[in-house]
Amino acid sequence: MAPPRHVPPARGVETGAWSPWLEAALLVRTEIPAWEHAEEAWLHWTFRVTPDGRPFGPARAYEPSCHAAVPGEPETGGGPPLPEIREAAARELVAERLAGWRPVVHRHRELGVISRLDEPGETFRKRCLSPLRPLLQRDGASMPPAEIAARLGTLASGIETAHLGADSLELRCARLAVVWYPEGIGPALAPVDPMVSGPAKESR
Repeated sequence: MAPPRHVPPARGVETGAWSPWLEAALLVRTEIPAWEHAEEAWLHWTFRVTPDGRPFGPARAYEPSCHAAVPGEPETGGGPPLPEIREAAARELVAERLAGWRPVVHRHRELGVISRLDEPGETFRKRCLSPLRPLLQRDGASMPPAEIAARLGTLASGIETAHLGADSLELRCARLAVVWYPEGIGPALAPVDPMVSGPAKESR
């Protein structure tokens, strides 16, 4: 396992309690001969940890860049000592979850786009079709909305799905680490819309 890290609280905020999370970065190679496709991709999974240091539960996907962690365990400020994380249990849990993992991958034939290993089918469908909708609306300004919807439906029908088995997956590298978060926050996924929201302000 890599050395522990912790996510500092926001400036000016004091925290009296910390929550440990087991974070796993897994480099997985996939092969889909029917699609003549092979690639390596990183998965990022995280697991809760019990007060006595045992990781448990289902794997949750997370985005490492959502929180900036720094090396070392957090200072407890005289509070109760941090539990010792059981490395053997961590490795066993990750291996068990990976052995039972059967991802579903999607491909759009005409666009030549393949989904990420952890990308839901509906998210992939929107990713493929969203850029095409404005083009259809521009090129078919006089086209009835029903016909635009029908054309998008035709494009959506080009999406294929493959269910991957153990013979299609190979773990190339695994990096495990315990990351401590201030109580109340934890690993998270990136927002669906990364654009900044809120009212615009004039800058002088």
